[in-house]
Amino acid sequence: EKALLSFSNSDPDYAIWTIKNDSVVDEMNHKLLLGHLRKENIDEKMMSMVQSYIELKDMISNIERIADHATNIAEASIYSLQGTDIRHTGIGKGE
Repeated sequence: EKALLSFSNSDPDYAIWTIKNDSVVDEMNHKLLLGHLRKENIDEKMMSMVQSYIELKDMISNIERIADHATNIAEASIYSLQGTDIRHTGIGKGE
């Protein structure tokens, strides 16, 4: 919400607050994951392996998000240059 307020109100303080508090959400995510794994009563080696798989999945998901954002930028570029909205047309999806 504060990130949107920063943009709409041209307020850098909201942007800085959002950036600083990203780590709060990251820490909460980490604590929830560890707490859940500990409740499952698994050994440390297995817990470490599960954490590694989850981190790998997160990295893959983030790469996918980057590709999605790049696609959105490319679609906006075509719209800006040609006036053609190609979103959801299947271009590049093998359709």
